[in-house]
Amino acid sequence: MQDDMLDDFYVEAQELFDEAEDSLLSIEKTDDFDKCFNSIFRTFHSIKGAAGMFGIDKLQEHMHFVENLLEQKKHLKTMSMDTVDYMLNAVDSARKMLKGEEVEFKYFDPDEAGHEQIQVTAEDQKLTDTLKKQIEKKVNIKPSEGVIFVVDDEPDILEIVTEFLSDENYTVHTYTNAKVALEELSEKKPDLIITDIKMPEMNGIELMQEVNKRKPHLPVIVVSGQVTKDVCMNSMICGISGILEKPFDPTQMIGMLEVAINKYNNIKLLNKSIDLLVYQFEDFDKYLASVGSESKRESFRTDLKNILKQKKLLFDRLN
Repeated sequence: MQDDMLDDFYVEAQELFDEAEDSLLSIEKTDDFDKCFNSIFRTFHSIKGAAGMFGIDKLQEHMHFVENLLEQKKHLKTMSMDTVDYMLNAVDSARKMLKGEEVEFKYFDPDEAGHEQIQVTAEDQKLTDTLKKQIEKKVNIKPSEGVIFVVDDEPDILEIVTEFLSDENYTVHTYTNAKVALEELSEKKPDLIITDIKMPEMNGIELMQEVNKRKPHLPVIVVSGQVTKDVCMNSMICGISGILEKPFDPTQMIGMLEVAINKYNNIKLLNKSIDLLVYQFEDFDKYLASVGSESKRESFRTDLKNILKQKKLLFDRLN
């Protein structure tokens, strides 16, 4: 069970690191400094707390330092490029620590004169440049209602679906090959997949089966020209969120995907709410230690482990 929880933490930590990097690169391009700052601080604090829970001492100490350094910058209502670069390097170092890699990281305040600036490797710089380009594309763009993959071997269908989903302010990625969509699942993080059934190389049922292994709660809507009993039964076994027959009504599709995405977001919220208990473990545990309540510390730790066990049982049933 401990290994399962640690595996979950590894996955969720990567998403938190991504969020911190996005916010760091956005902090000079937005008027809402507090929003970016709070996002970065929350990420650092969460990783620190979880690292303490799982006994990853080096990562916990690392995040403790950068969290305190970050907090010292809050009153400035701005962040120098030296600090941004330093924090990006700190995040990259934290990723490596989480993987168990050896990391040499210099702990200092980059805004103080007289300190040697941290060396950024060519690989680190390439990562930073890539992230900067991604953030620049997002600036001044209305937030998306969600990311949707549309998979169909008919380009005309892809064009039609993309047009009305884009009008509803969804970010749409289209694929004529299900295997390609599957390869980009982790990178583009869709909130929902719309797929045809009959396709070459990998059909819609096979796609749903693979998606269910990698992203078990990710909603999938099937659009097919032949909605047979077998198609319905096989889709239900894979945990389908909805099925539409071609030609479909765009209004029905929008209504169906809104319900599915809302349910998916609720599941993620439940997951994050439980994880928050883990991330706050360090602070509460220190408080109980400070008041000399060893029995309450042990009780809290036991209750938290039981909650995590129930979480695993719940999500296993959903799978």
